[in-house]
Amino acid sequence: MLLLREGENKGDDHDTLCSLQAAPPLPPTPHPTPPLCPLSPNTYPTLSTSHLKDLLRDEARCDALFHEHDGVLLDMARQRMTPKTQGLLAALAERAGLRAKIDAMFRGDPINATEDRAVLHVATRAPRDAVIEAPGEGNVVPKVWEVLDKIEGFTEQIRSGAWVGATGKPLTSVVAIGIGGSFLGPLFVHTSLRTDQESASAAAGRSLRFLANVDPIDVARALSGLDPATTLVVVVSKTFTTVETMLNARTVRTWLTAALGQAAVEKHMVAVSTNLKLVREFGIDPANAFAFWDWVGGRYSVTSAVGILPLALQYGFDTAARFLEGAWAMDTHFRTAPFEENLPVQLGLAGIWNSTFLGYSSLAILPYCQALAKLAPHIQQVSMESNGKGVAADGTALPFKAGEIDFGEPGTNGQHSFYQVGGGGGGGVLGGGIGNYFRRAHARGTARAHPGLPLALPLLPLLTPLHPPPLPSLPPSPPPPTHSSSTRAGPCPPNS
Repeated sequence: MLLLREGENKGDDHDTLCSLQAAPPLPPTPHPTPPLCPLSPNTYPTLSTSHLKDLLRDEARCDALFHEHDGVLLDMARQRMTPKTQGLLAALAERAGLRAKIDAMFRGDPINATEDRAVLHVATRAPRDAVIEAPGEGNVVPKVWEVLDKIEGFTEQIRSGAWVGATGKPLTSVVAIGIGGSFLGPLFVHTSLRTDQESASAAAGRSLRFLANVDPIDVARALSGLDPATTLVVVVSKTFTTVETMLNARTVRTWLTAALGQAAVEKHMVAVSTNLKLVREFGIDPANAFAFWDWVGGRYSVTSAVGILPLALQYGFDTAARFLEGAWAMDTHFRTAPFEENLPVQLGLAGIWNSTFLGYSSLAILPYCQALAKLAPHIQQVSMESNGKGVAADGTALPFKAGEIDFGEPGTNGQHSFYQVGGGGGGGVLGGGIGNYFRRAHARGTARAHPGLPLALPLLPLLTPLHPPPLPSLPPSPPPPTHSSSTRAGPCPPNS
């Protein structure tokens, strides 16, 4: 991650995890937050005013702030922190009981206290032999695989041409209707896979579009150029009552029946829902409804039927299954890795450090890989809908600021748009640079960015092209840069 704004002098050393005391006092709460850190600063006493280029010259620091798991690289060297900071943050996570909370989530405890529900999106990508239990339901993994098996069979019928529409033609175009998590996550993954060579080959002759906005312009764009006779519509609504989704579903149903007759609905429309009564009343055969559950939050539902059905229709079930395997691999790492080496935990702690302690109110998500163009909108929901809280889990007001505003744009577009306000005069903006990195052996100082190479993305590892284009020949690596003249001096690779 790349710090766009070096920051003003914030006074006391922010490597102490005690800097909340400098924030304006808030009204006391019934359960005052205990001191976050009893340690005194002894590393980089002027960390808050140190220039990032000077921190990057410390080779030992840079090595300690690189983390890698299963080919996914997390570069924390461009954060305003030291290894000591990471250690203190990990200790903070331990004191907050994070390990017990992770275990409780995987165990199926009802950690969603507001709705008294389990939070088990991890079960949607669990292997067939895993055991994950939800209250009152027992092991839910067999239910997940019952739906996945159904998706595999259905999508193979559609893609092979065995399932045909009302006129006998194969269904080669898919329109997925949903909103929020039923739209943003699947759109992001679809955009990521479109230019992958193997995925593009699997999708040859097919199209996938998404419809979310109730604005008639969005409907017109989604249906433009499509033939009702070759179009399949996927309606995604858990309760089948989501106002925007059902309005769009009725509009598209009218488009289909005007051309093909009322009977076409059964052949041309399917549902992702648990309300089979309303699915039937709408005209969709309940046998063509794919379930998901109330223990899957909408913003995390891309690995459920919400995302897997449209993605498997477009790219084949094998590609969708590989996506699930990658998500489960990161789930396992998140559950078992020590906090100091845990990529998701390190990203979360960095967010706390930057927003709560250093006072950066905004995070710019800057993917330099165009395939990740829809990452920022997806993370906006995943992060801000989760963290946009002013109270603790018990409902008491927080005595400090939490969370940040997430926004973003592919890097080169952003450079010609809003980078100036982040780097020159618009207040604290932290930038997360996400690019494609190529590292020769372990010589981080000679790493060079190159489009199409395996992605170093510390969020969802298999959303990068699964089979990148052939690697063009590169000239020999230059010698390590000198430290006297470059603002990117040091052993760490430059951001792409």
